[in-house]
Amino acid sequence: MSIQEQFKNHNPLLLRPHTHCLLTVSGGSDSMALLHLCLELHIKVTVAHCNFQLRGDESMRDEQFVLDTCQQLSLPCYVQRFNTATYANEQGLGIQEAARNLRYAYFHELQMQHQFDAVLTAHHALDNIETVLMNLMRGCAITGIAGIPKQRDFYHRPLLYISKQCINEYIHQQQINYVEDSSNQSDDYTRNYIRHHVIPALQETDAHALENFAASIQRVSLENNLLQEFVESWKQQHMQVVDDGFIIQLKDLSASEHPSFILKHILKNENVSSQELQKLIQAETGSILETEHFRLLKNREEIIAKEKSKKQLEDDLFIDENSTKVSGFECRKYDRTEDTLIDRNRYVAMLDFEKLSFPLQVRSWKHGDSFYPLGMKNKKLVSDFLINEKVSMFDKEKVKVITSKDEIIWVAGYRIDDRFCIRESTQQIFEMRRI
Repeated sequence: MSIQEQFKNHNPLLLRPHTHCLLTVSGGSDSMALLHLCLELHIKVTVAHCNFQLRGDESMRDEQFVLDTCQQLSLPCYVQRFNTATYANEQGLGIQEAARNLRYAYFHELQMQHQFDAVLTAHHALDNIETVLMNLMRGCAITGIAGIPKQRDFYHRPLLYISKQCINEYIHQQQINYVEDSSNQSDDYTRNYIRHHVIPALQETDAHALENFAASIQRVSLENNLLQEFVESWKQQHMQVVDDGFIIQLKDLSASEHPSFILKHILKNENVSSQELQKLIQAETGSILETEHFRLLKNREEIIAKEKSKKQLEDDLFIDENSTKVSGFECRKYDRTEDTLIDRNRYVAMLDFEKLSFPLQVRSWKHGDSFYPLGMKNKKLVSDFLINEKVSMFDKEKVKVITSKDEIIWVAGYRIDDRFCIRESTQQIFEMRRI
């Protein structure tokens, strides 16, 4: 089957009328083959080229080659130069990872600006085999064996199931010009070592090794898609999504034969093992497991996952007697009358104005804080109070206290202090409402 027919069979969506794609072109043989295939099949493309400025004159040569090619073909072309080495050093990344982050951020920016129907990259079957081999060397689950996804969001890889040999034959037949990246000849990178030594050894062992390998990856990819459909269905039925993460009931996980397996697939982009997740499921309440992007808490009969964010320091807030609105709170002062009703909503604090010393302070609670919960005559630690209220560890981090002369008058959203509540003698009320 010709490369054109393979392309059509694997990419029907790209052949729809009026489709406009952003095509990422390095100038190498693969991306140049993809460019000419798109033109041959009448797919409208705009070209994007990234110059990572890592190979001196050679990087500038590649940039100029792509610009000249696009000019000859009357194609619009975007070019972006990156100070990749500086970025990698500042972010503590390897050069390859830094380059990957930069180029995908740039492609995303272009797609958002111009609303391209798809962003095309020139990954092919051999790239996929190399990726799977690297994943297996590092240790991976089914997602790693499934290889590079053919499509994710607006990224498409039209050549993913086409062999490198087929691409080379097309380049030769069409006499397509391209440039060589000298860094591809170095064995310093794991991928290059696999390409130069492991792949040839596999081919010597079995002439059909690459063909069989590619077919197996494609089958695993399809099975992985089925697995992901099951996980998505399970999530819709059993997972509660909250603003900064999600909550799963342990009884729902335990109903499955492999609860840690489901949790791992929900956390598919996290570097965490099934064994670690199983330990958390069986751990004592309050146990925490840290992943790259989440903190997982075993909280009684549930698992709470909270997405990590950059820690921000919050300045303490102050409320004076004339304040009407302070971040997170509405305030008002008014006279008490016979018609005044006590609002028992826990997000409302109705306090005896005469007992307060202004300005009031809003701050995060800390260990050692204590107060007299409404209705109690004995002091209680805020930490013990929150435990009795069954507040999860993550929710505890959000709890604020309001103080008057360093005395807690309200554990906001939970309980006011008995010493500051409204009595028969109260003439004026200071009301705070959490919003």
